[in-house]
Amino acid sequence: MFYRPVNIHFVQFAVRAGGAQVGIYDGPMVIPPEAEILAERWHHYQSPLDPLPPIHRRTFYHFSNSKPHDHVRTGNAAFDLMFYDRLPKKLNSSILTAQSTDGNFGWGIHIIEGPNKSIIAWLVAAVITISFVVAVMYDIIRDNADSGFAIGQWLVAALSAVLTGLYFHLEDIA
Repeated sequence: MFYRPVNIHFVQFAVRAGGAQVGIYDGPMVIPPEAEILAERWHHYQSPLDPLPPIHRRTFYHFSNSKPHDHVRTGNAAFDLMFYDRLPKKLNSSILTAQSTDGNFGWGIHIIEGPNKSIIAWLVAAVITISFVVAVMYDIIRDNADSGFAIGQWLVAALSAVLTGLYFHLEDIA
């Protein structure tokens, strides 16, 4: 709930030890070179691929969040196939089964995640609303406006600090 995709990078990566280790070696805009396409180890629609990136990040999010049959029904199947063809694909053998001592190199998409700023903003709004309700209720029950709104201010300050800390924590581990 607190994370969402914020960007995608087209990267070169290496897989070692049967897929247990993966490292990104180049990015953010790397696609299989023409030699790999000509050797028929990798494929994408055209080589060299133009324009770059192969797919815009928002279009990628749209496709990853929708069902395949949604596009066929709306008549966008050819459009979808165009973007599918532009993505790098491994041909013939699996990258996990190839035998190499220095790692099996490949190309793919790295999805970058970050804090879901809209959820955090809604939480801040909820904190402010709750503090207002608490302040008004205290004022009505105790008939003391100064104390009620002092409590409301403390709630806003304390919970805003907690949410700010949450935001920075989420950004650090993203």
